[in-house]
Amino acid sequence: MFVVKPDVKVTDALILASEYLACAAATAYEVADNSSPEFRPLARSVVHQIKAVQALVTAAAERLE
Repeated sequence: MFVVKPDVKVTDALILASEYLACAAATAYEVADNSSPEFRPLARSVVHQIKAVQALVTAAAERLE
């Protein structure tokens, strides 16, 4: 199993991962809003992928509780 720090609980790691994903989504939204029209759909697709992963992380964290 992948371990970043042995003393970090899995739920805490999932919460942190969710926070990183929220930051990535904010960046992708900014890119979408400030890109030329041909690149906006690509940036928005990244947002959708991030939201899908956020849902998986949230579901995993809830199962651990």
